[in-house]
Amino acid sequence: MWLVTGHALDAMAVARLEAWVQPSDHAAASVLRRCGFMREGLLRSFLIVDGLRVDVADHRVYSRLAR
Repeated sequence: MWLVTGHALDAMAVARLEAWVQPSDHAAASVLRRCGFMREGLLRSFLIVDGLRVDVADHRVYSRLAR
């Protein structure tokens, strides 16, 4: 995964990669951290449910940015 994400960020000029992980999936979160992703946290006012904007608290968001 480290090589693939590095290739996307460097050779393909992708500025940002993002992954959403369920809080109970510790293995996936561990892989993401080892591959340079950082936990960002809660997506505030991200979804619209029943006409209201709501936070997304049931997933953890990780990202890896281009250098």
